[in-house]
Parts: sequence; structure tokens; C-alpha cells
Amino acid sequence: MKNISLKTIYLFSLALLAITIPIHFRVSLYALAFVIVMGIIYNITSKIYFKGILSNKFNILLILFWVTNLISLSYSADLSYGLNKIFRMASIFILPLFITFDVDSKNKRKIAIAYIASVTLVLVFFLLRAFYHSLTMENGDYVFNFHNNITSYGSFFYYQEFVNPHHPSYFAMYLTLATVFVLKFYKEANSVKNKILLIVLSLFLIAGVVLTSSRAGLLTLVIVLSVDMFWLLNQRGKIVGLISALLIIPVALYYLSDNPRFKTITTYVKASVENNTQIKDEYESLVMIRVKMWPIILKDLNIKEILLGVGLGDTNQRFIQAYKNNNLEYAAATELNAHNQYIQTLVSTGILGLLLLLTIIGYGFWFAYNNRDMLLFLFFTIISVNFIFESMLERIFGVIFFTFFLLFLSTKPQNQNKQMK
Repeated sequence: MKNISLKTIYLFSLALLAITIPIHFRVSLYALAFVIVMGIIYNITSKIYFKGILSNKFNILLILFWVTNLISLSYSADLSYGLNKIFRMASIFILPLFITFDVDSKNKRKIAIAYIASVTLVLVFFLLRAFYHSLTMENGDYVFNFHNNITSYGSFFYYQEFVNPHHPSYFAMYLTLATVFVLKFYKEANSVKNKILLIVLSLFLIAGVVLTSSRAGLLTLVIVLSVDMFWLLNQRGKIVGLISALLIIPVALYYLSDNPRFKTITTYVKASVENNTQIKDEYESLVMIRVKMWPIILKDLNIKEILLGVGLGDTNQRFIQAYKNNNLEYAAATELNAHNQYIQTLVSTGILGLLLLLTIIGYGFWFAYNNRDMLLFLFFTIISVNFIFESMLERIFGVIFFTFFLLFLSTKPQNQNKQMK
């Protein structure tokens, strides 16, 4: 009875961490501490500690990746900044080392539902907050104004103003994973009522991604839904799925056409086609800054830096130096990181670190495909695409999201047979 009670508390701690990820990273840190304590106690009392670590190759790969970053501190000039960054990445080392994710399918489903509920409630809160802030008093009556002259992008329903304190791209990522979970449950649902409810929920979450105004988030969502659509079009629910897609597409396009974040892209493309140099140059820093940064950073590196990296503590200063060397004034002034995890890792730890990161992702896709696990495959799709546009592992909430769900989804119960998810 004691072991069952301890296991229940341990499973609760995992669910709690999943719930806190979409809320705020500071809350997640408390939940993470609780998970670590319960994980150590559970592993020791259950006598599955080393067996649990070795049962999932991702544990070893993640630990090696973190250690590689730790070693790079030995040749970092700014050790203080490097130590701060290695502590931000601590989840990559701690979760594989101390936590066993050997959870049966029934409890995994409960944890996934808890995560979906948390993301949904946070999205509802953001919508209500945006609606409240969009109300103004006119002639003694409250009037709803979608547009305003107060916020950076002209509405409380756009970008940072909508998802604050979250980063739009990260919250879009949380919503996309929640959508993937919901679509999985849709495939498993037997009743028409449940299928309709799950479709409505998935559309609500998709609308949330659109509201974040994250270009990377929308691209990720389109890719994920395209991959998942292959399954949907060959199942009994294909008509419902197609109708739902046809309903959301025109609404999304209308919204995006009115969104300043996306108007910059259309304006830049139009100016490029029409060869309007003045407008093109004006919008180039807003649209093309990342695309210009990446080759500049890579070209500015010498052979030693490519092989070994510059060290975790000196990475951002190396970026600034590259920007200044190539007259990229905006990026230098704002001290932008690479906004690309692959380049960020290469500059920090060299070829070895990059190869380890690519091995984690490549092995992840292979493992998911080999085990016919569409859920895990879509998770790695989300991660690999977002790694192109964000240095995800530079932020604590990105690290926790990446590590927790990678291990949560990839660890299979010891007695589980292969089956199509």
C-alpha cells in the first residue's frame, strides 16, 4: 500500500510539472524541484534507478549533450555568464539522471489531459484579458475595440500583448503540442459526441496559435497538421476533419491579413517584386534579419571555433562581434542570439555539440518511425522546426519543455508492444 501511495504522489508530481509549463517558468521550477525529490525517492524505493536510466537511450544522449556544454566552460573567458547558462540548461542533465518516465499508457493519458487542460485554461485567460483591455468607455457605455493605438501591434489580441508574460513562439509551441494530443484522442474516440468535442477543442487551440502571431509557430502548426492529415484522410472521420480545416482556413487568412506582424511580410514581398528599394530597405530589418544573421555568423567563424566552439560563456559576445564585423547594426545593438538552436550549439560547443544535438533529433525521428509512434514523431517535428527559428535551449522554459516531453513521450513501459498510436 505504501508503494502504491508513493507511486501515486510521483505520478502527481509529473502531472503537476506538465500543468505548470504553460503557466510560468518560475512555477515550473518549483514543480521541477518537487518532481526531482519524488523521483529520487521513488527510484530508490522501487529499486529501478539504473535500469530506468539505461532503458531509454535519450537519457544518455541528453546527459552527454549537457556535459559537452559543461566542458566548454573550461575555455570560456566569461565564466560567470557561462555558469548562468549551464544552470539554465540543468533540466537536460537532472531529468534523465533522476527521473524515471516508465509510466503506463493510462497514466500517460491522464498527464496529457492535465497538460491540455492547463494550456486551454491559460488561453482562455489570455482571451478574457485581451477582451477586458479592449473595452473602452464611450458616452457612458463600454465599447469593444479590437484595434487601438496603445499596443505595439495595434491590438491586445496580437503577439506579445496577447501572450504576456510568455514568448509568442513558445506559447504557440505549447498550443501545437496540445493540439497534437487532442487529435490523438480524436482518433481514439468512439462516440460522435466525443469526436465533435475534440474537434472543437482542437480548432480552439489552433485559433490560439494564430492569435500568438508567431510566424515560426504558424509554420510549425501547418507542417504538423499536414503530416497528421495523412492519417486523418484515411480514417472514418475524414469528412469532419476536412470540414473543420475548411472552416478554420478562411478565418485564419482573414485574421492574418489584418495582422501587422504579417503585413510586414506581404509589404516586403510586394516591394521586392515591384523593385521598390525604399520600402524594401525599410522593411528588410523586420523581415529578413534572421536570414541575414545566420550566414554572417557562420562566415565569421574560424576553423578552431567551428571545431571546438567558443565556449558557452562567450557565445553571445561572439555573435555581437560577428554582427559588428559585418555591419549588422540592429542585431549588434540588441545583442541578438542566433535565433537558431543549431547555430547556437555549433558556436558554443563546436562540431561535437552540434552532432550530439542532431543525433538526438535524428534518433528521435528514427525511434518514433520504428515504433510507429506518430505522437513522438510530431513532437520531434515541432522541436526540429522551432530549433530553426529560436535558440530554445537558451531559455529555462524552452529547456524544461524540450526535456520533459522528450522523455515523457519516448520512454515506453517495459511490457509495451509495438502498436500504431
